Amino acid sequence: MLLELVRRHIALLLCAACLGGAAAALVAKLRKPVFRAAATLLIAEPRTSNSGPSAVDYNLTPIRSYAPLLASPALSAACAPALGGAVNAASLPDRIRVRTPENTRLVEVSFTWPDPEEAARFVNCLTARASEENRRINSELARGSRRRSPRRSMRLEGRSRV
Repeated sequence: MLLELVRRHIALLLCAACLGGAAAALVAKLRKPVFRAAATLLIAEPRTSNSGPSAVDYNLTPIRSYAPLLASPALSAACAPALGGAVNAASLPDRIRVRTPENTRLVEVSFTWPDPEEAARFVNCLTARASEENRRINSELARGSRRRSPRRSMRLEGRSRV
């Protein structure tokens, strides 16, 4: 019964298949290509706590702090000129994906954009600016600890004198 129905309407079935294929080809032709540029960062700055000489931050807190930094609107706006032309900087963070694989010191950042070269320049700008910002923050933290350390050592020396 089904075979008889197919034989009767074979022309209609073939026409529908051809129209479906033509529609898919047209959509593929009209659709703009989207490229994904990606970079993987290895964060090689083991920060330690004050609880001992070999205490390491096993929570990988500094690694996790890179994700919001890389996806921040301020960083995206700073790197928007890498995309050339007038770009709505407010929409750029939606195109950024940041991933921190479990138990690693890796941060993976990717960005989708119609032009592959502009996408690569943008991701390179993001990673460079994030590294600069991290160095600036670390420098400020080091300066702050140097300012506090002489006072602390003076207090410790004062206590040790009898």
